[in-house]
Amino acid sequence: MLMQINTPIWLIAVERRAEWRRSLATLTDYLTRHTPSSLLLDVSDGLDFWLGFFAAAVAKIDVVIPPNYQPVILDGLRQTETNSLADILSRLGPLSNATISEYQTAQQYPVANISITLHTSGTTDRIGQRKAIQRRLFDLLREVQALRQSLPIHLDNAAIISTVPNHHLYGFTFRGLWAFQANLPIWPFHLEMPEQVVAAAQRIINEDGLTPILVTTPAHLSRLPDMVGLAPIQQLRDVLTAGSPFTENHAERLAAIGCYPLEIYGSTETGAIAWRRQLNSPFWQPLAGISLNAQQDAAMVSAAWIDPSISMPDHIEINPVGSFLLHGRIDRVIKLGEKRVDLNALENVLLQHPWVQEVAVCLIQRKRDALAAIVVPTAMGKVEIAGANAAAINQQLRDYLNQFFDRVLTPKYWRFIDCLPYDERGKLPLKNIEKLLATGESP
Repeated sequence: MLMQINTPIWLIAVERRAEWRRSLATLTDYLTRHTPSSLLLDVSDGLDFWLGFFAAAVAKIDVVIPPNYQPVILDGLRQTETNSLADILSRLGPLSNATISEYQTAQQYPVANISITLHTSGTTDRIGQRKAIQRRLFDLLREVQALRQSLPIHLDNAAIISTVPNHHLYGFTFRGLWAFQANLPIWPFHLEMPEQVVAAAQRIINEDGLTPILVTTPAHLSRLPDMVGLAPIQQLRDVLTAGSPFTENHAERLAAIGCYPLEIYGSTETGAIAWRRQLNSPFWQPLAGISLNAQQDAAMVSAAWIDPSISMPDHIEINPVGSFLLHGRIDRVIKLGEKRVDLNALENVLLQHPWVQEVAVCLIQRKRDALAAIVVPTAMGKVEIAGANAAAINQQLRDYLNQFFDRVLTPKYWRFIDCLPYDERGKLPLKNIEKLLATGESP
């Protein structure tokens, strides 16, 4: 069976769009004739990435998406995947100069139900490598249909901009498949800095006459309220965020500048599961077709595009109408000094303190296991920290926590920084926190 997927509408010069289409036709023709078993999408450039994906999907070639584009990671994958998109593009030279093929004038491309191998952002295998997850293209397209049916977003005259890379399933789905299926124009370049987000939004509003939808993460959103020249942000059609917890502090600071993000809950294994706008309601709304079952040690998720059902290590509380509260990950309950503590609960209590804007608490190995807290202070917190010694500040926060937790369960090590060391996916890897604690420097 084949499905139709729209050719992307790139927000670039018309000449470059025509060049991209010629390149797509040439690469599709090449892959159809050579039929490799799989194709490694080892290019970070957004235009080349989707060039390889579309060509492979039409040529019925499975694709492998790397967890990142670090040289060591790519070298390792190239040893196991015999066909590298970067190598093919290098060998073929300028694709847009090639002879016109049957794919040249197509407005829609029939794609096969290829396998797409992605890598999780947090879960690892027994040797510490990110786990490879295989998804089928048709399952992802069914998920996209559920998104289009469920999300309360108006798409007329909208365009997509994103801070999320293509190799993250969230980015792959929302800045890619969702946009393609909805026929939305796309800004093809990965926006890493808040200034780039503002500039891209300004350009799209002023020159294209479209209203941007921003696909991003809490890590990027946390930096927006501190910027000047926020008029383009206030004109966004909508903001989607996923990848890590979006705190109430984040939501309130963004609401002050007129931004009310729509949060997406899910995982690499399941794809998107539910959405909410937390200042409207703390409850998550499952996507159309999603079935959830709360169990003592997991949340069971099933849908037509999730087979078999998948267990997620999250505490959920389902209400009678089917929406649910998310209480954090089950696997963040740790044992310290013969006592158990939920790190989610500890962080949530700290977030209620007037000095704390963001916080990450983790278990670290010293002579004895101990908890460490990395804190981004509020404006009030910065004033207090500047006027007192570190030991006094740490003790005041410990005394505050002792009202809620046993003394042995409060952090022994504290560090105050300007922003948490998130990675490009908006995640907060333990190795980044450990490096910060060891050296005082973000990775």
